[in-house]
Amino acid sequence: MPVSIETSYDTLHSINYAVDSWVQRSWYNPDNDRCYQAELKQDLFGEWVLIRNWGSANRRGSQQLETVCNGYNEGLLLIDKIAKRRRQRGYQ
Repeated sequence: MPVSIETSYDTLHSINYAVDSWVQRSWYNPDNDRCYQAELKQDLFGEWVLIRNWGSANRRGSQQLETVCNGYNEGLLLIDKIAKRRRQRGYQ
């Protein structure tokens, strides 16, 4: 269910957040104790963003990469590609 939020800078402008459509996937590789996470959600402006985090499961420090998508479907395709690559590299 989309959530409409009016911004304070312009009462005529509202952004619909499709919170129910947000996606989060996680993978873990027990061979090298590494984890990988991908999240597809909307930013403050309503744009779809793919956020990827990866690193060691038991140590501090991780990497993060954010990619603005042209839409929800493009973000889902990127997550499918990530899932395929994670499986190829031994992630569960």
